[in-house]
Amino acid sequence: MKYKNYEAAIKYSDEDETFIGEVVDTSDILVFDGATAEEVKESFHAVVDEYIEDCSK
Repeated sequence: MKYKNYEAAIKYSDEDETFIGEVVDTSDILVFDGATAEEVKESFHAVVDEYIEDCSK
């Protein structure tokens, strides 16, 4: 999954019964999750937008 030049790796957790994602190739650890594809997408976009905002401060 890609958004604003950031890429994410997504895995399914049987234990939590949810999808867990991590933004790759950043100096910080950015993780997100969701129960559906749409939730994962929204969560990924939110974490990237927040990261970009934090980096600009």
